[in-house]
Amino acid sequence: MKRGGLCLVLAFAGAAGCVTHTTLQPAPPTIAVLRQEAAAHPRDPARARTLALAEAFDSGSDPTQLDAELGRARALAPADPALVYTEALVADLHGKPAAALDGYLKTIELAVGSAKPEAQALIEVASYAVLGQSGMSRGYVENVKQRLGPVLEAAPLSAAARGAVGDVLVPLAWKRGDLGRVKRLASTLGCVQSYRVAGPFGPRELLGFDEKPRVDLGQPLAAEYDLGPARGRRPTRNVETRACSVHLGGGPVADGGMSWAEASLRIAADGEYVVRLDTPNSIELYIDGKSVLRVDRRRVLGARVVFHKLRLSAGEHRVMVAVASRHPNPVLELAVTPLAAADASVFRAERPAPGGFGLHLGVAVALARGDVLGARQALSFVSASSDVAPPLLLQRAAVALADPLVPDEVRADDARRLFGKAIARDPRLWGPVAQLAGLAAQAGRVDEAIAAWPKLAAFLQQDVRTPNGFNASATELAQLLTAVGAH
Repeated sequence: MKRGGLCLVLAFAGAAGCVTHTTLQPAPPTIAVLRQEAAAHPRDPARARTLALAEAFDSGSDPTQLDAELGRARALAPADPALVYTEALVADLHGKPAAALDGYLKTIELAVGSAKPEAQALIEVASYAVLGQSGMSRGYVENVKQRLGPVLEAAPLSAAARGAVGDVLVPLAWKRGDLGRVKRLASTLGCVQSYRVAGPFGPRELLGFDEKPRVDLGQPLAAEYDLGPARGRRPTRNVETRACSVHLGGGPVADGGMSWAEASLRIAADGEYVVRLDTPNSIELYIDGKSVLRVDRRRVLGARVVFHKLRLSAGEHRVMVAVASRHPNPVLELAVTPLAAADASVFRAERPAPGGFGLHLGVAVALARGDVLGARQALSFVSASSDVAPPLLLQRAAVALADPLVPDEVRADDARRLFGKAIARDPRLWGPVAQLAGLAAQAGRVDEAIAAWPKLAAFLQQDVRTPNGFNASATELAQLLTAVGAH
C-alpha cells in the first residue's frame, strides 16, 4: 500500500505517527477582508480592482455597493479591460443597452492592446455580447462597423477572438448586401469558402462514422457515388459558403447520414497553423489524405467550436471533411490561420477558476463555444439556495435552459428558481423578469405571465425617460403592457 493510503487508514483507526508532506493552498480572502483592505488603501488600483470584481462576481457580494466600487476602481484604472467589461455587463443586466454596447466595444478596443492573460478571452466574450445588443440601440450597425472593423484587420487576435469578431461583422455585411465585404471578411478570417460535396451516405445516419470511408481519400471526389439502399447513385455537387458557414444538404437526398466535403487550401508559407472548426456534428478532418482531427460527439459532448494546431507546408493542400449527422442539412465552418502568439490562450489547458471573475469569464467562453456541459460542470456548486453573485446565477440559469441531458420540465423549473434568486439578490435586473414571464407563458400559467408585464413596462418607461438607448416605440409598448397587466 502506498504511504498516503496507509496513513489515511491509520488515521481512521486513531493511530498516530504518520507524517505526510502536503502543500495546502491558502484560502482566498473573503469579500469582507477585501473591503477592509480597499478601505485602508483607497488609492491602490489593485485593491480597488479586486474589490470591484468581487462585488460583481463573488459569493456574498452586495449588489447595492457595486456601482460605487466599480466607479472607484475605474477612476484609478480607466483602461483596465476587465473593469470596463464588468461595467458594461452591469449596464446590460440593468437594462441600459446603449451603455452596455459602448462598454463592450471599449472592452474589445482595450483588450487588443492589453498584456493581461484574460485579454483574448475578453475579446471573444465581449464580441458575442456585442452581437447580443443587435437591435437594442440606435446606430448599432455603424457603431459596430466603425469600431470593430479595424480590430479585425490589424489587431493581434487569437483564432477564437478573430472568429468571434467575425461573427459580429459578417451579418452586418450580409444585411447591407455588401458581398464584396463578405468575401473580404471571410478571407481575413481564413475561412474555406467553397466545397464539393458527396452524400449523405446511408442507410444509417451515424454508423457511417465508424465504417471505412466510401470515398478514396487519396483522390479528388468522383463525379457520382452510390449513397446506399433507397438513396441511389447521386452526383457530387458544388456548394458555396455564406462567408464562412456552409450547409452540406440541398442535394436530392434530404436525410441524415455521412457527408463528405472537399476543398482546396492554399498555404502561403511553411509553418504552424490553427484550425478553427465549428459544427455540432461528429467530424473527421483529412489533409492530403491523412486524418489530422477527429471529433466523435457520440462519445463526448464537448464544445461545438474546436481548435487544432498543425504544421503545413507552402502550396496547395486538399482538405476533406467527413460529417456524420442526423440532420438533412448539417452546418460546417472551417478556418485555417497562421499560429500567433495570441493563440497561446486558446491551447492553454486550464479549467475555469473556482469562483469570481475568472469563473464568470471561463463559463462565458465555454458558452460562446457551445460547451454547455463544461459550463454546467464549472457551475455545479451554484444553486438557488446560495448567496452566489447574480451574474453567475444568470449563467447557471442559461445553462439549465440549454442542458441537453435534462428534460424540458426540469430545465424550466431549475431556471425559474435561479432567475427568482437573481432578482432577489438584485431587484434592478430586468432580463430575468422577461425570462420568468416567458417560462410562465410556456407552462400555461397565463395569469402569472401577465402579472410580470407591468414590471417590464416600468423598465421600459424608465429607459424612455433616460437616454439609455432602447429603440423607438418603447413608450407605446410600455403603455400596452401596463394596460394589459391591469386587466
